Amino acid sequence: MARQDVELLAIGAGPANLALAVALEELAPAGLAEGTVIAERYDSVVWQRGMLLPWTQSQVSFLKDLVTLRNPTSRFSFVNYLHSVGRLDEFINLGTFTPYRQEISGYLQWVADTLAKVRIHYDRRAVAIAPRHGAGGRLEGWLTSFADGSEIHSRDLVIGAGRDSRIPAEFAALPADRLIHSADYSARIAALDPAGKHRFAVIGGAQSAAELLWAVHQGFPAAATTMVMRSIGLKNYESSKFTNEIYYSSFIDQFFQATGPARDQLLREMHLSNYAGLAPAMLDTLYRQRYLERLSGDERLKLITMTDITATRFEGDEVVLTLTDRLTGTSTELAADYVLLGTGFDSRMPALVRGLADRLGLAETTVDRNYRLCVPGTEDDPRSICRASTRPPTASPTRCSACWRCVPARSSATCSSTGWAPACSPTSPETSRTESRTRHDHGNPPAEPRRADLRVRPVHPAPGALAAAERAVRGLLVDRRTGHLLAPARAPRV
Repeated sequence: MARQDVELLAIGAGPANLALAVALEELAPAGLAEGTVIAERYDSVVWQRGMLLPWTQSQVSFLKDLVTLRNPTSRFSFVNYLHSVGRLDEFINLGTFTPYRQEISGYLQWVADTLAKVRIHYDRRAVAIAPRHGAGGRLEGWLTSFADGSEIHSRDLVIGAGRDSRIPAEFAALPADRLIHSADYSARIAALDPAGKHRFAVIGGAQSAAELLWAVHQGFPAAATTMVMRSIGLKNYESSKFTNEIYYSSFIDQFFQATGPARDQLLREMHLSNYAGLAPAMLDTLYRQRYLERLSGDERLKLITMTDITATRFEGDEVVLTLTDRLTGTSTELAADYVLLGTGFDSRMPALVRGLADRLGLAETTVDRNYRLCVPGTEDDPRSICRASTRPPTASPTRCSACWRCVPARSSATCSSTGWAPACSPTSPETSRTESRTRHDHGNPPAEPRRADLRVRPVHPAPGALAAAERAVRGLLVDRRTGHLLAPARAPRV
């Protein structure tokens, strides 16, 4: 069994770990970039591999690439990629901030091919991670096992392999060849006859489900396509410029310092800016297509709203879904040949990370502002691991290319003076948080805030101002994120 020793192992060659690789090449101490290996399970770098459809566009500005916000002059920028491949003039003339998805994917592969120090190993799928301890039980590194039987021992470890597909329990017993999740769509759908009279049932009511619906509607002209959702109908993302300020890098600190109830509110409202809606162009396309089909009397694109799928079965070479109307409580059945799941991804830590946590004996994953995963007894150990992201920990993977990570803290290299990791601050019990309050997903409500979270800044009124403050008591301003009293203020007059 082959074993390799490296300084830093990063699992997954997606946007987060490629951004890390760029930062290592540009800023890391001597030898660290050369001692870094990225292990990618596939034979190439592809962005949103399962949904790399030719007409899909990014929902994020090209300026939010792997490096521009950190180093606008970097040779690894998206603009430099366009210049390198001779497409800069055409892209400028296109007049958009949101490139086609396939162009972003090409950019990521270009960055991977352009790296001079960090090495990428393709076709290496990690299956297990174990901590390695030395004398006295001191943590000395990590041993990662791969599907081909090889192993890599690393001092530091980064996991940026994305989240696991979410398969609702109602569909778990269906035959695998009749169930296609969006993450596997492109590879799986290629096996079907484009001229076949297939019946597709698309489950979900957000962007990925809408893209699945449109893809099969256009790719299979003889097919019947039906979308089933719990909501009252498809709707736009919340995408105002005011709302999008929550995706600023500087918002990380605001979110981290917020109280538990404030975090809960932020995550609920952020849900509307990503997971709960569609891009306006996609929404308009679907509505116009349904309108035209109803006008012609040939309706192939159907939407069933306010409906739960309460049971499924495979019977007589077809999938039968039991649909329960949320308005009336009545149930009907829908027969389909294939079920397409636009149900997103598991809100828990990825299975690879959960397995590591089990090996470490962690009852919960507690992290600090620098994403350090606190392992009992290793608080001062430079090999303690962290979970990190290239974007705010509240941001979604699709909107800001954020990925799940575990990054081991280095006693010196985690500080901003080294340039390759987020700026660090002293870790203390008051600044640590549990997973349910820092992870990317919105599935679990935050834990109740610790007393240390409720820090109130005292307000000292000037002489003679107390009476005025009492008269304006109804206008007191309190920051809902931190609980801080901002100022006694009178409500504005109109």
